[in-house]
Amino acid sequence: MKNPLMISVLLFFLAACTEVYFTESQPAGKKALKQIPDDFHGFYLDPDSNDTIQINAASFEISNDEGYLSDSIELKKWKKYYFLNIQEDQHGYWDVYLIRFTDNKTLEVSMIDGDDSVAINMLKTVTEVTVKEKSDGKVDYYLIEPSRKELRYMIDKGVFSSKTKYSRID
Repeated sequence: MKNPLMISVLLFFLAACTEVYFTESQPAGKKALKQIPDDFHGFYLDPDSNDTIQINAASFEISNDEGYLSDSIELKKWKKYYFLNIQEDQHGYWDVYLIRFTDNKTLEVSMIDGDDSVAINMLKTVTEVTVKEKSDGKVDYYLIEPSRKELRYMIDKGVFSSKTKYSRID
């Protein structure tokens, strides 16, 4: 993975300033896919921001930065959802994005917004949340390690509330 990719992913997918990290890629215990499913291949556009994503068998490109499935970028499937897991460099924790097709032409990418107090309070009712603070006492990031049952509950209750929709344009 190129370092600019992580920056691009964070700029495009993350609306939050306060991260919610997972201790391991999700869903825990599921094997990562070796390739991105054919249904995902294509070129996508976020009509609100004009951001684009191109997806191929083993890679995706966001604003000319390319990422490849690897030990630090994993795609996993569980039930009707896909999870893009990107291991961050500083602590080795994982950014987790919930991905699904809402129809044959729309790719929805969701994340947990660490600045959304409703989402964080709901998260705290589902699983143990460790709060890591900066030296000034403000929240630096949240760290979680949900079970599969807790992960399913998080999805069902809308904890992955920050969504970006990309329309297929090819």
